[in-house]
Amino acid sequence: MGWGSTSETFVKKEIPEAVLSLCADYDECIQLLESGKINIMVADYPICAYTAQLHPEKDLITVDHPLTIEPIGIALPPDASHFINLVENYLNRLLITGILDDLQMYWFESGDWVGRVKERSQ
Repeated sequence: MGWGSTSETFVKKEIPEAVLSLCADYDECIQLLESGKINIMVADYPICAYTAQLHPEKDLITVDHPLTIEPIGIALPPDASHFINLVENYLNRLLITGILDDLQMYWFESGDWVGRVKERSQ
């Protein structure tokens, strides 16, 4: 989307023949999509999924799976062994029980929460 972003790097590397248009923000990208000035928007998967859910009237779609995976970490104090253990246990429990899959469905696929956000922002 923006200058120096991972999205820009991805497009330059993976789609070098594409004409790259950089946007100041996601709203500008959506306006360019609507006007037909660009054909696709490349951004972080959560942004694309959220944008499609936020604007269902625009018939936007996103790919089924992210095109790349960016590692995300959790920074914890190195001398907090009990806290580190607690966080690791919670993350493992969320993974084993399938809650992480449920959260993925809720936040990125169902869009059930988008209406509540719109109501609160009005």
